[in-house]
Parts: sequence; structure tokens; C-alpha cells
Amino acid sequence: KITLFGIGFRGWTIRKDFMNFIVLKIGFSRDICVKIPSYVKVICLKSNLFLLQSFDKSKLNQFLASIRALRIPDSYKGKGIQYVNENLRLKQGKHN
Repeated sequence: KITLFGIGFRGWTIRKDFMNFIVLKIGFSRDICVKIPSYVKVICLKSNLFLLQSFDKSKLNQFLASIRALRIPDSYKGKGIQYVNENLRLKQGKHN
């Protein structure tokens, strides 16, 4: 499972020309459209929560890493694409 953590971050899946795509709205000026490989099944549980399944774990992890590289979690607020069971160590911000 992956989650989109941040204000306004959301995503959905579409099917176009016999291919499946995952569309991500993650804070850039345009939506990011990623082609889903044939060996990966994506289920959109919520607008910010996705379940990905595959019979080949190494290819699934490679696909997840390519999606996560689009918006790596910020080290101060944690905004970005995260795994559900991931533990992030956030840095302490400035104090006035």
C-alpha cells in the first residue's frame, strides 16, 4: 500500500487505449500520468490510498520505487508519497 500525504495530494486510475494509467496530483503544475505495467494490479481504496498487487515481488517493488521517486517524503513535514507502514524521522524545524 502507498499513501499520498499532503494537502491536495490525490490520485486515481484511468483506462485509455487498452492501457491502465495512474494519475497523480502531487503538487506540480500538471497532473502526472504513469503507465501501470501489465503485471501490476492497482486498486484505489481512497483518493490518497492505493493498494498494489503483483505476482512478482521484485518487479512490484521496482514499480513502487519509481512512483515514490516522483515525490519523496519531505524531511520536515513528511509530505510526499509514502509506504503505509513506513517510519519517517522528521527533522526539527526552526523555533522563534
